[in-house]
Amino acid sequence: MYGAHRRPIYDDGATAIADALVAHGSVTDLKLWDNRISDRGAAALARALSYATSLCSLTLYGNRIADAGVIALSDALAANRSLTNLGLSANQFSHLGAAAIGGALCANQTLRELHLAYNAIGDDGALALAKCFASNGALLELGLWDTSLSADGEAAVVAAWVGSGRCESKLTV
Repeated sequence: MYGAHRRPIYDDGATAIADALVAHGSVTDLKLWDNRISDRGAAALARALSYATSLCSLTLYGNRIADAGVIALSDALAANRSLTNLGLSANQFSHLGAAAIGGALCANQTLRELHLAYNAIGDDGALALAKCFASNGALLELGLWDTSLSADGEAAVVAAWVGSGRCESKLTV
């Protein structure tokens, strides 16, 4: 495990860590909380995901990752077969980033936990995620609290989650 919590490593630090992952891909758990990483750093980490085949958990809580960075991570997630936990809570992405993640989840059958809380994805983003529930049986935990969902949006996500047959799972909205 490697963790750099609340150290402002910015995009340059994230890029250096991504380069190290490519060169020495033995890290299984990478926690980069509150590091002021934005889209450029997220894109570097996304590129590393195709090489870091031992990485099981990537936590990027509390950074400055917007839609472009989440889209880059989503593109990598679609092909990744090692990541089981992705934490993107408290960043700065919208329904566009959430829709990209939803598309990636339709292809990825490895991710078990996804945390997106405290991002303004709204109903459109949550419903884009919900489209993958029927085809993705791997996802067992989804955190969507404080994501600007309306009562109707929340009800639709819960209905899609329950309707996909996830008996032993956790959905937090």
